[in-house]
Amino acid sequence: MHGVTREKPARGKIGDRLRRPTGLSFAVLVLSILVLILSAQLPSAGVGLIGIFVLVLLMAFLRRQGMGWLGFRRPASWPRTHILAIGTAAVVQVSFLFLIDPALHSLTGEATDLSIFDSMRGDMQVLLQWLALVWLTVVFVEEIVFRGYMMSTMEQFLTGNPAAPWIALGLTSVVFGIAHSYQGISGILSTGLMGGILALVYLKSGRNIWLPILLHGWVDTFGLYFIYAGIDQQLLNV
Repeated sequence: MHGVTREKPARGKIGDRLRRPTGLSFAVLVLSILVLILSAQLPSAGVGLIGIFVLVLLMAFLRRQGMGWLGFRRPASWPRTHILAIGTAAVVQVSFLFLIDPALHSLTGEATDLSIFDSMRGDMQVLLQWLALVWLTVVFVEEIVFRGYMMSTMEQFLTGNPAAPWIALGLTSVVFGIAHSYQGISGILSTGLMGGILALVYLKSGRNIWLPILLHGWVDTFGLYFIYAGIDQQLLNV
């Protein structure tokens, strides 16, 4: 009837509040960070990450913006994106293996704790299982949570600040490093630096999440192979 205003569905109201920098969206962001940091201290550190991933998907549904909100847009060229990801991953992983990780080892007095991967050393079947896990779940979950969701939300709260992208890059990299605290202090620093690189790639790609996903996948692929072959232990003498 004319003159009668229909109340919007609850989903629309919540979604509208999540789309804007409101108290609700800020509370969800802070809760997500706390869960990731605290769950990293548990034996099953991935449980917290999976929980936040499910929460992000729920928010995508409530916001009614689809996966484009998280940076899922078709790249201008898939072949070029793949080639760029592989080439960059090779340079990054070799730099960490030969320069950054040994430097962090010297700085902290301890090597990155990679004992979670011990069963993979010299075992091709276990390596393939880890690679399947990385490519089918890990790279998507971590990039959606840390780059697609956290960075975009932090930037939203810092709108108008020219340093917003760099503040978001720094904060998400810190959380990304702490979320890998099972790798020890060197692992936290190394992973935090890697998170910064992935965040920078996300920004430079126009916040298209596909390049960080592919780069992350290839970085982990090279890294897992180095562990399988024992190259990391040879270089760090551990």
